[in-house]
Amino acid sequence: TVSVDTFFVISGFLLAYVSLRKLRKIFAKKSSPPSFTDSIKIVLSFTFHRWLRIVPVLGLVMIANAELLPSIGNGPLWHGRDLGKACRKYWWTNLLFINNFHPKNLMDECIGQSWYLGCDFQFFILGVILLVLFQSSPRLNRFRYLILGLISVASVILRMVVTYQHHLPAQGQLYGAHKEGSPVYNSSPENLSTTDDYKNYAYVQPQYRISTYL
Repeated sequence: TVSVDTFFVISGFLLAYVSLRKLRKIFAKKSSPPSFTDSIKIVLSFTFHRWLRIVPVLGLVMIANAELLPSIGNGPLWHGRDLGKACRKYWWTNLLFINNFHPKNLMDECIGQSWYLGCDFQFFILGVILLVLFQSSPRLNRFRYLILGLISVASVILRMVVTYQHHLPAQGQLYGAHKEGSPVYNSSPENLSTTDDYKNYAYVQPQYRISTYL
């Protein structure tokens, strides 16, 4: 959606602006280009600090979902208990930020919305690797726009392929008729199944969303 892609654009911009300034200061202190080991240390350092900034708050939300949410409601339509079970089973995927890959069904995640954090964290790692490569290698730096463009085009092509393979609809087709200018969600069983397939195969996967980040 446009709203999610907008956040990816902002996140990618902030990564380039903030991290690039830090990398230039690090490289300015070195008399020669950093070695492979130095580059790995820089990437790991940036990644660890990013992980450390997110996990404490995310952990509190996960604990609330696992222990508190199941107890604040009741009844046949209350799904808090299911969310608690999911958090107890898949909590570790959130801490590793691979929850957009496992579990395969988005509805089985501990916190459904946290797929975005998984994508963003994976984009961050790739972004830092690219920035380090561009800063340490003048040859690669000359082709940075070509490299980023090729990754973006590849992402679009992959999304076309997975859409064709799994017969996924365009996102606009997940909605029914318009009422007073606003789309009305089509809640038929067939459409709900199609919506789940769209989310699981295309919506939450980083290889199909990275073009807006770059």
